Amino acid sequence: MMKQLVVLLLVISLVGLTVGQYRECLEKRRCFYSCQSNIALNRPTLMSSVYGETWGGEHAVDGNEVTNFMVEPGVHTVNEEVNWWEVEFLRESTVCDVTILTRSDCCVDRILGAEVLLDTGHDGVLVKCGESITQSDLRTNEIVRNCMGVVGKRLRIQLMNNYLQLVEVVVQGC
Repeated sequence: MMKQLVVLLLVISLVGLTVGQYRECLEKRRCFYSCQSNIALNRPTLMSSVYGETWGGEHAVDGNEVTNFMVEPGVHTVNEEVNWWEVEFLRESTVCDVTILTRSDCCVDRILGAEVLLDTGHDGVLVKCGESITQSDLRTNEIVRNCMGVVGKRLRIQLMNNYLQLVEVVVQGC
């Protein structure tokens, strides 16, 4: 029994999880492989535009999950024809799930129609992760899209003809 525990702790540490994160994965009934660390955390970001001085792209990967923009800033673009936010991974990575936290204080429906896209690095090919965000996704401010193990270097969230607002984006590698 002790030998199995040591092996389990070694495996958990190799994929970048704490014991608490591993327990959380088990509680959410996610496969072990899909619970690797957040490969977007504190990585470089770009965005189509910034609304004001305080709502830059870095806020979506800073680990802060406060969903009220009046308390903590998030990402906020200007309303243009094509609005997007993008994060670049450290290296080409296999992506399992993307979790998007949205605002709870205002304007929840602004994210309707947004798409989660992975840049495969092959001639600008973007692969869509799951469906576009719909009304049924807005029951909570946590939206999850499965990327089904697509390999990519960047993740983009794109929205047409509306402000793009994000609190946090968590990208689970596998």
